[in-house]
Amino acid sequence: HEKVISKNNKKIEDFATWANTSWANLHTYLNDTLQGKNLTLRYLRRDNHTVEAVGVWNTKTDHAEGLFRFYDANGKLSAIGNFAGETEKDGAWCYFYPNGVLKEKIIYKNSKAQGVSEYYQNDGTLAVTQGWRDDERDGQRKTYWAVGTLYSESTYKDGKVNGSYKSFYPQGQLDFQVEVVDEKTSGLGISLFPDGKKESTAT
Repeated sequence: HEKVISKNNKKIEDFATWANTSWANLHTYLNDTLQGKNLTLRYLRRDNHTVEAVGVWNTKTDHAEGLFRFYDANGKLSAIGNFAGETEKDGAWCYFYPNGVLKEKIIYKNSKAQGVSEYYQNDGTLAVTQGWRDDERDGQRKTYWAVGTLYSESTYKDGKVNGSYKSFYPQGQLDFQVEVVDEKTSGLGISLFPDGKKESTAT
């Protein structure tokens, strides 16, 4: 038996390659109904044939154009979002932890982050919100304590911190405040005790 296998090893390898390729091609495009529409879905697979992503594909332009879902190596949903035009991210995209909890939500226009993004801890508690404009940080950034109260607040302009930076105690009282210009502190920062009394000032 070993001699027969050895003699035909090349044929076996060729058949395996052909079978894997044919199987993958057979399952690459499938017509299906999604959101009440008859659409062509494309399945993107890893080398071991597990599904990496599946979504709406425009066969005329050969680009993703519609809702796509992405999966990790264990088959768990890792991201979901919409493509428009020539595979440009469009609208709200959601990213997930392996346990299924929402990790991050970002709004895109032409694959550039816009509006306010949200980042969560793996237990589902909100950790950060961040304003965006054309893929640059722009607007308010807020971070949160694990208990859900505001930890810090700052403002971005054209990707840089500009304006007042504030941090807070877990119970909500102001802890520290300083003005920032182009990511450099300007003037004196003020530290306060939880009762509101001034603790110290610093440059």
